[in-house]
Amino acid sequence: MKKWNLFIIIGIALIIIGVNFIYPLATHFDRYGIHGIGSIDKAHVYSNSGEGFTILVPDAWHIQEIHAAPDYLSKLIIVMNTRNIRAGIEISKLEEPANTRASVVDYMERSHKQLADFVEISTNQITLGKHSGDLLEYTFISQTMLGSYTSHCYDWIIAGKNGFDFTFCIDDKAWEAAQPMFMRMIGSIEIE
Repeated sequence: MKKWNLFIIIGIALIIIGVNFIYPLATHFDRYGIHGIGSIDKAHVYSNSGEGFTILVPDAWHIQEIHAAPDYLSKLIIVMNTRNIRAGIEISKLEEPANTRASVVDYMERSHKQLADFVEISTNQITLGKHSGDLLEYTFISQTMLGSYTSHCYDWIIAGKNGFDFTFCIDDKAWEAAQPMFMRMIGSIEIE
């Protein structure tokens, strides 16, 4: 009889350990999406009145601001990083006199020349949300201390009072899951 009691105690302990392992894992996938990239259905509006825009951002993403020279250019970085997936948005705002469509496209093209193995997939002039602009899809090779991986990106270029280049990038292996989310984020952009 003591042998059966030991088996029952071990069985109960294994069930408790299993539940404590599976439940957090399941809630992580529910909160951050099956690929760990977040869900646009669980998002908040990020507002940056200083730069003059708002955008819908998944709750799992972290916001980090970086400002770059020259004076007419400011950058804001919104990143999401899990153990296996790297994703992010880089928002470049070009102020006068660099706010024309030609200036924004020129800035974007100069930025792309610095990327390793840049491959343009498509460029289209479209209207998303309240804004018309150029949507560029491309890939490039990202180098890290742990090796290299392919990044898959959208650039959404808008010219107006200010010129904006919204760059959305993620590991290529997660592109299929992230692409609809990126399109909804782009469609949510409001510019003051």
